[in-house]
Amino acid sequence: AAALTVELLDGNVVVGSVVANAYRQDLKDSGKGTGNYGFTLAMPNVLKDGLQHTITLRVKGSSYKLAGTPRGVNCVMPALYDGALESAT
Repeated sequence: AAALTVELLDGNVVVGSVVANAYRQDLKDSGKGTGNYGFTLAMPNVLKDGLQHTITLRVKGSSYKLAGTPRGVNCVMPALYDGALESAT
């Protein structure tokens, strides 16, 4: 089977996507074809605003939602710089 694209939605708005083609032994062991259906998707910055968001993962082009979603999340933007200024001239 061809790799599927997984979309990340905030409410009804697509805010990210990824091709699910990474190998996972647990998927293969449970009879899910070749097991090449894993993925990693970083949380987009648009969701890192300290507010509550309801996110859903779905297969692109369908209404199929992945298990465990929708789910509420609340993320903050990490500091861009971490350090100290010791001297300036």
